[in-house]
Amino acid sequence: MITHNILSLSCLLALLACIKLPAVAFVFGRSHAFQQGVALNHLFATTSPLSQSEKDRYGTYTEFPTTYEDASSMIKVALLTYAYATVRGCARIKNRPNVVYKNKELILNDKPVTSQDIYGFIKDNIELLKKEKEFLGKDGVFPFEQLQALLQLDKSDDLKDNSEVIVFDDKDPRQLCYGITLNKVQKRIVVSFRGTNGIHDVWDDIRVAGVNAKNPLYKATPNQKEIMQIHNGFYSALFKDKEDNMVKFDVIMNSLIKIKKQYPNFQVYVTGHSLGGALATVFAFYASTSKYWDNFSPFPVTCVSVASPIVGDYNWRCAFMLQEKLGKIRHLRISNYCDIVPKVPCFGVDFPPFSYKHTGVHLQLYDNKPPRFSYPKNGSTPAKDTMENVVTPMTISQILHYHLCELYVKRTDKAMDALGGKFWKDLYEDEAFVGEYKNV
Repeated sequence: MITHNILSLSCLLALLACIKLPAVAFVFGRSHAFQQGVALNHLFATTSPLSQSEKDRYGTYTEFPTTYEDASSMIKVALLTYAYATVRGCARIKNRPNVVYKNKELILNDKPVTSQDIYGFIKDNIELLKKEKEFLGKDGVFPFEQLQALLQLDKSDDLKDNSEVIVFDDKDPRQLCYGITLNKVQKRIVVSFRGTNGIHDVWDDIRVAGVNAKNPLYKATPNQKEIMQIHNGFYSALFKDKEDNMVKFDVIMNSLIKIKKQYPNFQVYVTGHSLGGALATVFAFYASTSKYWDNFSPFPVTCVSVASPIVGDYNWRCAFMLQEKLGKIRHLRISNYCDIVPKVPCFGVDFPPFSYKHTGVHLQLYDNKPPRFSYPKNGSTPAKDTMENVVTPMTISQILHYHLCELYVKRTDKAMDALGGKFWKDLYEDEAFVGEYKNV
């Protein structure tokens, strides 16, 4: 069991961590790898293909990427959501006669924009961006070194005419920020949610009471319950906040389905960091239910969540696991050892209180030892996960360190050899790992 000191401090520490999220969203960071342009092949989920022997065994790359390729590419896509929103925010500020961005309509007109268009805008406006408070150096959200790395991106021939942002919604600070990108090389449609970036997002983070959500899989099996408890803040952001008289989930789904119909053989991926990871998990689950699709299949919907807090109760976990068993969804949940955010909330503040449960294949990243996989076999939290939940940093600097986007990238890259030959598709097919789904 999680100790009482973690229980009493968890919500406060998570809130403090979330408030600082924008300051630690190091998309390109000071990493030498980023400075050398390694991030180029990860923007919009672009990664290197499999070897011929791997293709012979597993089929095409777009069907069976390795765990490293999925983890690395989706982490960086999630982080780039922060960066693009920040650049758009700078271009959107009005009433500054001495600040005139060139071609800002290119990234603000809500039409599809290619990766090269984004790079071109940054290159044309580098001197103005360097003076924005978000780019002022070590105290800014994105230090100047990251702008330097962004300027290298337009040299990548791999991305030209292959990647574009189809939808990006970041105009209302009271609602979630998300983007939908299309990658024609990897044949992926990626929905990416931004993490906490203001007081409205913090409000979503701390609303830890549960919502009585109707289980769309009720009666699918005798074990499926009618009601699930889902975190109020995460659920409300998708199913209560409205845009043009539609809840945000329906707005995003309408765009996603429209794109999927245009590219029926493209896979659907969903990702996000921290709050964005929680939103990605909820969105991916509901997107995996058949009622949202006509005569074409998006399955499996692939969710790669990064540093996500816990989303729902045991009934939620069982519903999620049934979708996994049916092949409708797969979820790679990535967390850093000692990151407190994936450990909270522990309990809903309802009466009686309920216990929050994680879902998906858990990839735990360490600094000095190989990564570890786990899964809630037959609905039960693995003992190793429970034990490691007790190890929690207690200072603010430690909390921020382990939740850093930069550290997630660093640890994932360090685990490249361990993850590069593994396919998490195989884990779902390993009964010794996932169990027999007895309770779902």
